Amino acid sequence: MARTIKMNFQDNESLQFTLKKFSRGDLYGIKTVEKHSNDGDLLNTVYISMDGAHILPKGSTSSQFLDEDGRYIEKSEVELYVDNGEKVEKVPSMFDTGVTLEEISFWEYFQYDFKTSYYLDVQNTAHFDFLYEKCNNLFESEKLFKFRYVFRETHHPQEAILIPKDGKIIVVVGAYSPEIYNSPVLNLQEFSKIDDEDEIKFEDIW
Repeated sequence: MARTIKMNFQDNESLQFTLKKFSRGDLYGIKTVEKHSNDGDLLNTVYISMDGAHILPKGSTSSQFLDEDGRYIEKSEVELYVDNGEKVEKVPSMFDTGVTLEEISFWEYFQYDFKTSYYLDVQNTAHFDFLYEKCNNLFESEKLFKFRYVFRETHHPQEAILIPKDGKIIVVVGAYSPEIYNSPVLNLQEFSKIDDEDEIKFEDIW
């Protein structure tokens, strides 16, 4: 059963909602490519250990944390620190704290790298209509609602963005990944004076 999340608004209104996950496969179907031997047997891709002595089928590997002595450390015991030595605190689960809506522009929306998508479900019809109207009015002003998405306590929270569409509210989840622009270090007016026969290196410009 889907877990309930409390949503808080700036005007002190609140409602309860759940998220129902969907994927591209749910919308368009899935195509599977199989590889077979000359005898018709189904083939699977496997990994081989570095010493060549072990075959590792799909799903048989994982990542773990080890200390300097090679001892296993539980993920819950791992702490993060930034370069200046400041500790990065974990963000509690949204199921425990609830979420608060914030506004972002369409331009900010296109700066995200989305990984998963959901339908937002509100059991109370009046509450859903209230939220949909808020989302739709904001959409018409070229803005969207977002909230911090934290399924489990983590150092790396993501963002969830609400998109009203055809009477439904779609929630896309991902990390903010703004574009980075490089600018030339060479004065372009000076660059125009360079003789065509002069050798120009890329690193001299950028």
